[in-house]
Amino acid sequence: PKYLNSQRFQAGIIDPEGCHIHPLKYVLGLARAVEGLGVPIYERSKADGYVEKADHIEVKVGPHIVRCHQLVLAANAYGDKLDPKLTARTRPVGTFIGTTAPLGEALARSMIPKNHAVYDNQFILEYFRTTADHRLLFGGKCTYLGGTPTNLPEAMKTNIKRAFPQLKDAKMDYAWGGHIDITMRRMPDWGRRNDRVFWAQGFCGHGLVPTRVAATLVTEAMQGNTERLDWFSGIVNPPFPGGERLGGLMQAVGMGWYRVRDFV
Repeated sequence: PKYLNSQRFQAGIIDPEGCHIHPLKYVLGLARAVEGLGVPIYERSKADGYVEKADHIEVKVGPHIVRCHQLVLAANAYGDKLDPKLTARTRPVGTFIGTTAPLGEALARSMIPKNHAVYDNQFILEYFRTTADHRLLFGGKCTYLGGTPTNLPEAMKTNIKRAFPQLKDAKMDYAWGGHIDITMRRMPDWGRRNDRVFWAQGFCGHGLVPTRVAATLVTEAMQGNTERLDWFSGIVNPPFPGGERLGGLMQAVGMGWYRVRDFV
């Protein structure tokens, strides 16, 4: 009760140097920093493919061709057919978050007295924290075939009640989701092809910190210092068996087995 008022959890580890941040504000801050250095950001510009030429790379963007000397592929679960050999190493997984209506400071503090961000050790983990306006933000429900749970707010409420039965009457104000990229071995997939094409994918739902690390290592490599990025060349992420058609189904069956074990 000193740290977490939930009977579902019997023990835990406190990270005194840990924190929780607002991911969107973090991304917008990075965008402002990049634009402040004179780098343009082009939104809604879907890349459809690329071709390596003798002295440059051509990227197809709709009806246009963008020419460059170096290319970074960092599309995570949204790589589509941009580079089929790379995207075959990951599968998209739907992941979702729900947020209650404001609970009031007293109730919010009674659940997580010291305002920690929490995640569990299930194979398909759940994670939650309270917000500045005293809501409970709760994530962790996953799908493996691209769909969204029926009545997503109530689906998230089911998970919330398992951790906090005292919220059985709480209203759900928001629920949303998207896709993350999972590798077979739950290890990152970062690397380069010569000194021209670089990639960073396979963050497996833990991307807030390792994406920053990947960006640093890829930047170093693009500038000629490839040592630290090449450390990751020893991590071999094989393509998912079954290809595009059966890979998702086989992953869903495998993950379903581990999900059953989470509840046993």
